[in-house]
Amino acid sequence: MKLQSKMYDMKKIVTAFNPKKSLGFLVILILFCSLGAQAQYFGQNKVRYKNLKFKVYETPHFDLYYYTKNDSLIKEFAKESEAWYALHQQIFRDTFKKPNPIILYGNSPEFQQTTAIGGEIGVGTGALQKA
Repeated sequence: MKLQSKMYDMKKIVTAFNPKKSLGFLVILILFCSLGAQAQYFGQNKVRYKNLKFKVYETPHFDLYYYTKNDSLIKEFAKESEAWYALHQQIFRDTFKKPNPIILYGNSPEFQQTTAIGGEIGVGTGALQKA
């Protein structure tokens, strides 16, 4: 008797199945799951193989964060950055309200380990700009 009642309940479920409503529900479920898959990275720490000791080289319009030991390269980069700023100011008639940070890395793997931005950085990414 119990087996018959269970079978009868299954027949109700099967006959109550509406493919149009189920398809809409399935589409919503897939969209919801795909959005959750993108957010799975949030809150996880990136693997850092080396602890980099950053120093700051301050110019009137930029703060250069670097860890390399080649100070002449940093000074040259600071000089070029200020030259770029002068050109930018002449063309756009715009100024920075505060010094903008520039973070310099020695190589691509160390750049990919940065915690300055969230998310993964691809192998082909050479630089980022954050507004």
